[in-house]
Amino acid sequence: MDNPLKYIDPDGMWTETADGWSSDNAEEAQAFFKQLQSSNPGGDDKDKGKKKKPDPKPKAKEKDDPISHKISRGTNYFAAVTIVVGLGPEDPVADVAATGEEIIGQGAAGLAWLIEAGIDLYTFTATFTRSHGNSDENSDPQIVYEILSMDANGGIRTEKYGISGREDNQDGNNGRPAYQVNKLNKNDPTRAYSWVKLAQTDSRASAKTIETFLVSQYVAKFHRMPPLQILPLPK
Repeated sequence: MDNPLKYIDPDGMWTETADGWSSDNAEEAQAFFKQLQSSNPGGDDKDKGKKKKPDPKPKAKEKDDPISHKISRGTNYFAAVTIVVGLGPEDPVADVAATGEEIIGQGAAGLAWLIEAGIDLYTFTATFTRSHGNSDENSDPQIVYEILSMDANGGIRTEKYGISGREDNQDGNNGRPAYQVNKLNKNDPTRAYSWVKLAQTDSRASAKTIETFLVSQYVAKFHRMPPLQILPLPK
């Protein structure tokens, strides 16, 4: 969690203000911000409009015919055989036997359908709970990021902290913070926005712990929330 200013401020000439860090040397401040933008290209639109070759999608595997359908078809088949063997539907014995077979078979098919529906519902619920992006049970890798901005005088401040479970693009960019930065740059021409990755975790719960810690440290230092921060609340 080292402050990124250490990479361009070896002489310690940056000063800390209520809004963050500032330098009287405008060239030095701009160089720092360009460094952020080059490491996280979400702050500009240089790749906008470029078409990416879609990844080839594997051919979907054909699903097996449900057991309930197989039972239903089998029942109809045996009932038809019974009628044929009994010399047609005029044979009362064959007719009664075929009707009984159909009743038993369709009942078995209905039971199989209920079992299949229950299994499908359980599978869907378990998958949704496990993979839901905003669930604390989500075990997908997450990143913790910080959005910063620079004013016309070279003053740099933290705008917010955030977490994202989206995978990085091929250029190392991440869709969530990149989208937020692009939107901020379009809506606020008085400041230049960029973002930096602070940490990567193996679960959403761990990422939220780090995000809450960062927000709490900010509030303890500046006695207010970061300008664009809504959640999480400090502890």
